[in-house]
Amino acid sequence: MLAMSSPQVPLHLRVRHLELTPETQHQIRHRLRAALSRFGERIRRITVRLEDLNGPKGGVDLACRVKVDLRDQESIFVEEREATLSVVVDRVADRVAEAMARRVDRRRFGRDSIRSPRVAL
Repeated sequence: MLAMSSPQVPLHLRVRHLELTPETQHQIRHRLRAALSRFGERIRRITVRLEDLNGPKGGVDLACRVKVDLRDQESIFVEEREATLSVVVDRVADRVAEAMARRVDRRRFGRDSIRSPRVAL
């Protein structure tokens, strides 16, 4: 299996209206790579966009959008909004991993499958 930390799977991090330390950027990249590591051979590129929508007003104003470009020319998009950076990144990482698993299962077992092949009784 191709490791997500290899240079073959670039992860682009775009930030708007936020200041992130290099350590925080590393943690975000690590969290997303860990969530998607089992799908490495299927992924061509990952783009993460983080944005503070409301500035200093506070509230549920951090948006995290992830686009996973796949080797078969398709893409997966996931977006989450939360008040804190760690929560929004964790949620989007979980959701993008779930979306990848569903897509792999559909490819493996057919469009109507829900995580398992059909078995005749």
